[in-house]
Amino acid sequence: MRAALFALVLCSVGCGGTVRFYDRQILWQDPDADPVPVPKLRTVNKNWLRIKAQVFSTVDGRLALQKHPEAHNVNALDEVPDSTWWQDKRRAAALKGKPFGPVQVAATEAPIDGSGTVTIIEGKEEGKSRRFVVTDTKGRKYLLKLDVPGYFGLVTSTEVVCSRLVGAAGWRVPSLSLVDLRRDQLVISPEAYIKRDGTKRAFTEKDLERFLTNLPLAPDGRYRFSASARVEGKLVGPYSYVGKRRDDLNDRVSHEDRRDLRGYAVMSAWINNVDTIESNTLDAYVGDPSKGHLIHYQQNVGGSFGNYDVGPLESWMSYESYFDLPRVVMSMLAIGAYSRPWARDNIEDERLRTLANWPELGWFESEHFVAKTWSPLWSNPAFSRATPRDLYWGVKRVLEFTSDELRAAIKVGRYRPEVEQRLFEVLWQRREKLARAYLSDVAPLESFTFVGDNVCFDDLMIHYGFDRREPEYEVRGAGPVRVDATAHRCFSIPRKIGYHIVAIRIRRVGGDWGPALRIHFMKEGQSHRIVGLER
Repeated sequence: MRAALFALVLCSVGCGGTVRFYDRQILWQDPDADPVPVPKLRTVNKNWLRIKAQVFSTVDGRLALQKHPEAHNVNALDEVPDSTWWQDKRRAAALKGKPFGPVQVAATEAPIDGSGTVTIIEGKEEGKSRRFVVTDTKGRKYLLKLDVPGYFGLVTSTEVVCSRLVGAAGWRVPSLSLVDLRRDQLVISPEAYIKRDGTKRAFTEKDLERFLTNLPLAPDGRYRFSASARVEGKLVGPYSYVGKRRDDLNDRVSHEDRRDLRGYAVMSAWINNVDTIESNTLDAYVGDPSKGHLIHYQQNVGGSFGNYDVGPLESWMSYESYFDLPRVVMSMLAIGAYSRPWARDNIEDERLRTLANWPELGWFESEHFVAKTWSPLWSNPAFSRATPRDLYWGVKRVLEFTSDELRAAIKVGRYRPEVEQRLFEVLWQRREKLARAYLSDVAPLESFTFVGDNVCFDDLMIHYGFDRREPEYEVRGAGPVRVDATAHRCFSIPRKIGYHIVAIRIRRVGGDWGPALRIHFMKEGQSHRIVGLER
């Protein structure tokens, strides 16, 4: 069933190897929300998880000789249908005739009520990371995260802003909000407890004072927290970036072959989310037992910008992972002659200046950012299998953000004006670098429309202003490309009724011919419809 839904192409007998698409409705909704039994709780050992991700996954990915297959969960237009993993919020809003812009990007579903007291019911402590589980005056449960000494807003504002960006781009994230609280607004429940080193005991005023000691304060003397609302449903643990969940009958595509997970690499590179380990994901079962289904979340996106949860990133982070096999081998063979890019003296000097000027952002910049060499701290099987088509899909999610939408998301972080501007500039520059890296690996043509016997389209390099010089287009199976009065590029198509394939490729000024895009369409009388795209 799944193969019939997603393998939307076939080669007809006698077609001579030419791909042909079924003439049927384009799939825009993945049928992955059928009723299933409640899956078992999945637990992971974080230490083993890090070893597996960093050693075995890295070696496997680097030594793999076969070409990675294309993602499986795509439709005939090479797009990702909505699912329990990802939803195109812009398309959903357009179908309902509703706007999607700065207001929607900045909004959150369940902000915490910070006007009264919040009641601590649990303290969480893991290494240097300290958190509270609380309820607000409305009885809603939240996880409160704290900043680290010396870096006001580094943990809290980063997580809230990044959750807006990741959520607006379509991935599912918990509802997050910022809240500033006075000390007297923090009340400890008589049943409050803390787990530490495998033991559970009462959470006391001394624990609270220890948690709050040396925390940076807002200008008005209050403590700042990021408040993550409890995810709806029964929590059944994280999902893996490889394989499938065996006790979820809706989970039919191996996770490393999902485009919404492969393409998340581009989103992560944009916001510098270096902590994309599987323990930062979450599955939740919604609905009555045997009548519900799983929803899949990116649970923790706060290890982004220049933050790594317990402080600012070190100079090497985002340049390479903890165990980067090629660089380890290169260093061994070079016997010290090989210098890693982040090891130059000027990088550390720049990092220290950045921390001094914009401590809220940590070590986050755009000048040294290289899209295709960016690296999370832990090897990610889905990221390592991403193909040019996956990365193209991912960069389109980033490019959809307008400058006003990006500024609206940043505004949620309550930064100083100069920090807001710095963050906008860094993200906008990284956005352009990602576009130049991944729009050149495919033919970046979108928004195909039929105007009479012509097909018009947008060239994303020109549409987003990255190249103002008119390229050369080569069209096979149709007329030459011309620019119409609305600045769209158009070409005439055959008038013969039936199935047609038009191939188009691009040569930018000073460059070579790029890969072709094949447009498959049907003509019946005066009507036309695209039935598939090959990138």
